[in-house]
Amino acid sequence: MTTPVWPATLPQVLRFPIAQRRQSGKLRTETDTGPAKVRRRFTARVTEYPGASIQATGEQKAIFDAFYDDDLGGGSLAFSWTDPDTRQPALLRIKDEPEADLIRPGASQAKRLWEISFTVEVLP
Repeated sequence: MTTPVWPATLPQVLRFPIAQRRQSGKLRTETDTGPAKVRRRFTARVTEYPGASIQATGEQKAIFDAFYDDDLGGGSLAFSWTDPDTRQPALLRIKDEPEADLIRPGASQAKRLWEISFTVEVLP
């Protein structure tokens, strides 16, 4: 099975501002006295971008929905795209269910504009 690729027909960069949160890779153990003991738990850490979003037309929203539901198995599979920070090729996964807000209504799908928000994780 091949890794799905972010569709070229969708926006290729996330909207700003973007927040970045790195997964903690350490284990902290409190002691009875003195400083806590801290050690590295693992080195393969995930970097999250909570509240990431794209603006999409009605047609692009339909493409995103099909990509998420069909190609990503409802968000269970990772996909190839670019790291939002380094802009290098990376393996990403959508962590939570995406939310779509209609920000410009229109009589036709082509005239509608959506803000699609989700948390994306860059996998090690």
